Amino acid sequence: PYSYINIDKIYDYLLSIDMKPYVEISFMPVDFASTSATTFHYKGNISPPKDWDTWNGFIKAWMQHLIDRYGIDEVSQWNFE
Repeated sequence: PYSYINIDKIYDYLLSIDMKPYVEISFMPVDFASTSATTFHYKGNISPPKDWDTWNGFIKAWMQHLIDRYGIDEVSQWNFE
């Protein structure tokens, strides 16, 4: 149910130049946010998820996508924050 096209292009490029992605899950995507609270000039949403089960499902689906696309051996070498 999610599109990873843009992030896949970034990871594909980084890997093509022998760099490992540093994956930072920092601000809450608006569709998942419980409030409209933001910070900084680019208005990163700082609220917790409105539905933790949905958020958990998204993170699990994304991580499974990464493993399916790049392999567990590769993804396990990446840093996640």
